[in-house]
Amino acid sequence: MPIDDVVVSAEHCLKRSLEPIEKLILQASWQGQPYNVIAETSGYANVYVREVGARLWQALSEALGTKVTKKTLSLVMEATARPLPNQLDFPSGPLPLNSPLYIGRKDQIQQAFAALAHPGCLIRIQGASCMGKTSFLFRLLDRVSEQGYLTASLSLRQVEPAITQTFSSFADWLVMAIANQLNLPHESVQQRPEPIQTRLQLSISLKRILTQLEQPLVLTFRDLDSLLVAPDLLATLCSLVTGWQEEARQDKTWSKLRLVTTYTHDLDPIGKVGLQGGLELRLASLSFDQASQLAQAYDWITIPKEGITESTTAKLTQLVEWVGGHPYLLAIALYHLSNRRHSLEEIVTNAIGSESIFNSHLRHHLGWLQEQPELAVALRTVVSARGPVSLPSPQGRALESAGLVSLQRAQALPSCELYRQYFSHHLRSISTLPMPPLEVSDLQRLEARIESLTRQVESLSKISYLDRLSQFTNRDFFETKVKNTCDEANQNNNPLALLLCSFDHYDVYVKAYGYIQADNVLKEIADCLRTCVEGPVENFSRYGSEQFIVLLQDCSLERVLAMGDRLREQVEALALPQSIGYMGWSPVVTVSVGIASKKAENQVAAAYLLSTAEKALAQAQRQGNNCIDVRDCQIESNNPS
Repeated sequence: MPIDDVVVSAEHCLKRSLEPIEKLILQASWQGQPYNVIAETSGYANVYVREVGARLWQALSEALGTKVTKKTLSLVMEATARPLPNQLDFPSGPLPLNSPLYIGRKDQIQQAFAALAHPGCLIRIQGASCMGKTSFLFRLLDRVSEQGYLTASLSLRQVEPAITQTFSSFADWLVMAIANQLNLPHESVQQRPEPIQTRLQLSISLKRILTQLEQPLVLTFRDLDSLLVAPDLLATLCSLVTGWQEEARQDKTWSKLRLVTTYTHDLDPIGKVGLQGGLELRLASLSFDQASQLAQAYDWITIPKEGITESTTAKLTQLVEWVGGHPYLLAIALYHLSNRRHSLEEIVTNAIGSESIFNSHLRHHLGWLQEQPELAVALRTVVSARGPVSLPSPQGRALESAGLVSLQRAQALPSCELYRQYFSHHLRSISTLPMPPLEVSDLQRLEARIESLTRQVESLSKISYLDRLSQFTNRDFFETKVKNTCDEANQNNNPLALLLCSFDHYDVYVKAYGYIQADNVLKEIADCLRTCVEGPVENFSRYGSEQFIVLLQDCSLERVLAMGDRLREQVEALALPQSIGYMGWSPVVTVSVGIASKKAENQVAAAYLLSTAEKALAQAQRQGNNCIDVRDCQIESNNPS
């Protein structure tokens, strides 16, 4: 097995990315290098390499269900190698009947199957875009085919626009399409100027087809709402379907007919005769249990026999809440997660930008809204509000059928956090949206609303660059801050320093006490950092999962060193118990500190300053943790940009 595949396979088994030291040990062990050689070539302490290696073999043993050691690594990995998740196709279109990624809707398909046993039945399958209507339909048709029923499935989205100009041409297309699917001869519907005679001729032609059949026929109209662009045609077809139902109750030939329709958008806005009666099935978002089945199918999570674990629940809950359980959005996210193209944090952080993995789906909805400004205004109101919003019934139904809002007693809420954030950003930039009519008495409420929204914008702007746990800035914001400050310091010949601290033995602590308790400790460390180190809040950042960093301007190296030492002592004085059982470890939580200093006269790049701080921290940890290491940045000619 190639060494790169070993790393990918190990990460696939562990359901996480390997730390750099773990990856180093795994690759070196695969090549047969002993621990002392790994330690010597990497610069890590021998005892530290052995500890990390032991934890890695233990984790792999638990994941693979067989004992893994440094000596048996190659044998076990070769024997247990499994196909990688990137063999799964990217989510696109209906799922094949044998797809392991289809999450069944058992109750609804049983309802539909039972209904099809009755002559002239009508089933209306409604669901938002990409909710799985066609995949559901294919499985229903496959099941009735096993019972000997004939099927004819017509996609109205594929009808050419010219055909929908007159009902005569549409009727001719309809009869031809049904006859072709059933391998029957086709007779063109006679062209008549009077609509009633054309409708009658279509019914006669369909009955003639039914006369030639021995078995019941399940006739399916997919994407019925695609005819909303031709409302008269849609009204006529809906009227005919209702009439065929009635005929099936009293006529032996018509009793062979069963009807199934699928559609996304509400059909009522046509203002004429809508489709009524029959069994209505609304395909909703996936439940948490169904989402967990999909996550297992993509091999993103493994659920043990005893059930969902706390860590599994946290990851999956965050994803389900973010996309509202939408099956297509879940599938896209899980595809990228299982292939390790993106982390869950990256997916959420970049969800509404131009590089979002959901961009195509979101832009489809945005284009639809731009064509219907009154719905865009209504949705903008919903996503901007802090709570439920009352909407006029037609607008509420239209947005609900599109899957953009959920309605509870005429009160609308965004379907998911992804939609809230995306449309909050993109709908406010549409300048052509009509403003709803206002009475004079509404002006005060409007002013209060504007003030409230202004506060929300300010709050969201702040949240966008803050780390939730520590309330420090996030890494992207901080790195930009360092670059700008470093450029200014170089220009003005000012000193600059970085203080980088890390929670010692963080991964071992998490294994012993869990992520929730580890987060509590990180908050304590962040509080100590605020107390011990001087500077504005925008100079503090969460640099890594267990690391914090501070940018210090116009500060002497002696003062920075004193701050770092005070931080180390204060964290140790908290006396928070560390995991036990490792010889030579401190019994309480400690931090290591790395300091990178730029003298006033030195010209250095921001990337070099950050890299030097990381090297100082690594050296402090190699010295046994609970230590400080200080490094002086050299002049620009001696460092990479």
